[in-house]
Amino acid sequence: MPVTSPTPTAQRPSSSPSADAQGVPPQALHLWELVSTASTPLGVVDEAGAVVHSNAALDDLLAQATFLAEWLRDVEATQAKRTSVSVPGQSPVELYLEALRDGHRLLFAWREDATEPGADRDPLTGLGSRARFERLLKSERYDTLLLLDLDRFKAINDTLGHDAGDQLLKLAAKRLLKAIRNDDPIVRLGGDEFAIFHCVGEGGVATAVRIAERIIKLLGGPFLVDSQTVHVGASVGVASLRAGDTSREELYRHADLALYAAKANGRNRYWCFEEALEAQANDRREMEAQLRQALMLGQLRLYYQPQVDTTDRHVCGVEALLRWDHPHRGELTPEHFVPMAEEIGEIRPIGEWVLRHACAHASEWPNELSVAVNVSAGQIIDPRFIDTVRAALDAAKLAPARLELEVTEGVLMSNFPLILERLSAAKALGVSVTLDEFGTGYSSLNYLNRFPFSRIKIARSFVRGQQDDPRARNLVKCVLALGDSLGISTLASGIETQAQCDALIAIGCREGQGWLFGAPLNHEDLGAYLREHELSPLDTP
Repeated sequence: MPVTSPTPTAQRPSSSPSADAQGVPPQALHLWELVSTASTPLGVVDEAGAVVHSNAALDDLLAQATFLAEWLRDVEATQAKRTSVSVPGQSPVELYLEALRDGHRLLFAWREDATEPGADRDPLTGLGSRARFERLLKSERYDTLLLLDLDRFKAINDTLGHDAGDQLLKLAAKRLLKAIRNDDPIVRLGGDEFAIFHCVGEGGVATAVRIAERIIKLLGGPFLVDSQTVHVGASVGVASLRAGDTSREELYRHADLALYAAKANGRNRYWCFEEALEAQANDRREMEAQLRQALMLGQLRLYYQPQVDTTDRHVCGVEALLRWDHPHRGELTPEHFVPMAEEIGEIRPIGEWVLRHACAHASEWPNELSVAVNVSAGQIIDPRFIDTVRAALDAAKLAPARLELEVTEGVLMSNFPLILERLSAAKALGVSVTLDEFGTGYSSLNYLNRFPFSRIKIARSFVRGQQDDPRARNLVKCVLALGDSLGISTLASGIETQAQCDALIAIGCREGQGWLFGAPLNHEDLGAYLREHELSPLDTP
């Protein structure tokens, strides 16, 4: 644990004598001024050998070499002393301690290779490194930590390339330096993650919040990368030490929880740590453990919602809908657990299970019925994805044309070149590919131009609005016309009322899905539904 100064020096010293120097003899004020303006390790030691004033560079050193506290106490006050300090993983540091003068003496340090790049500096951005972060976290100078990452960095890195990603990180680092105080250390933790150490002082956490607001504003502006304008944005988590009940390890964890909350609540915002986040984190860990066992315990279920001809209600296909029968939370829909499954690496076995069971069930239906299965980015980028699709079809003896893979624009954005390659391979098998929730993303027309989708599903938000909103109705008409011109079939999702259906029929929509035509049904109940609509399931052995 580093040697720390008394309360008056708990904040970063300013460049001129201030409250930090209260009680200091006038003849020693020059020492405070010298330390406050120095960038090399520098401090003031009293006659008892305690460091009473120090800059951030010396704090870092004291955090690494805690034995220095004892060394300082043992040096005779009447003599100057020089020593060499060994720091793990770095070159030795030379220390010089002046003889006592007017009750104080100066302590300063230097490295022989101080001009060479070292482990303390991130080679890409020039900010502090992960190694420096570990030391700063131990320093008692800072009581507040801000963690941040760039919101859309991965998509830009994947689409423009790693060189462009590196260029963007350098530009972002320059803007971050403009957002913080000169005496707030900033480090790059890796990738697009950064950390800022801060001492809130009399302003309280509000000063850290103002920094977070500046970061979001500065990083929210456009960047020029490889002659292209890109937008990323940032999410920031803020945490501060609470008197006596927060350790420095907890400070990092609290800031990380706050960052996670900022991203979970829409990104491009900051979030301050609060006790409720601890409970949510514990709840999430419990749910992750339960999700890992859900397949083995048989808690996952498939339901099927009919897709029909809107004019005569003839069933032309079904969509497979995944549900988790959670032992305590009841029935959960995919949005409540699929993102988690992707994060913890469970999406591959779950996705395989869905494909296998959906194809097996579809093999029992009339040959004119297809089954649509939603697939996530985590599934598609798996090198074994195409083999998984092929194995599911072969095991069920299902014609590839009867399987339809549904992807959203969000999936395509995650890694478009690789996703495009895998979907093209799926189409080569004879499988159909549908663009789901069309119109809710950023590059819908670009995706239609780049990939020959078999079907477009109009987002339910447009379907709900088109009955009464002329603009929404015109948008649906445009999508229908676009599909016709490209030879792509179009299906409206989320149809709930007959009035909505009539309005869609009036503008030429011929395929639909929604509660008006039937609720999601389990495998057995779907058979009864098909018989009711004069489509008898095939006899099975």
